Amino acid sequence: MDEIRYDYNQSAKKYPKDRLAYGDRCLLALHEGEIVGYVWITKDYLELSPGNLLLLPKNKVYLYKCFVVKKYRGKRIEGAMYSYLTDLLKREGKRFIVITIDATNRLALKTKQNDEQKIVGYLINLRFFGLRFDYIKNKSMD
Repeated sequence: MDEIRYDYNQSAKKYPKDRLAYGDRCLLALHEGEIVGYVWITKDYLELSPGNLLLLPKNKVYLYKCFVVKKYRGKRIEGAMYSYLTDLLKREGKRFIVITIDATNRLALKTKQNDEQKIVGYLINLRFFGLRFDYIKNKSMD
């Protein structure tokens, strides 16, 4: 995975190895042998910030770091990955998928709200004199 196509620099290349060692999984979208997208999955926690974890109930998983190569965006690759994962995770007994979306990503917020997907809360990151605080304002994460 190189910096130009996948937005990975040398230090970021260590990240996948660490995540896989923790038990996370990664789904790759391939086209003609080339990685055109990926999404990471963890079943036990949601990482609010590095080292700050929120434990998830057994019937939920957290999807993070979803990425599609620029030239393949708008071709429904992300939707196909989510659809495949939904079917796979249902077979594993998972009933809910949790994702976080940056509040400035209006397109993602719009496309994620439908009959099956709902906003259930907000993750607020506050920075104060070099300290970082995470706050969850939600309906229910149980």
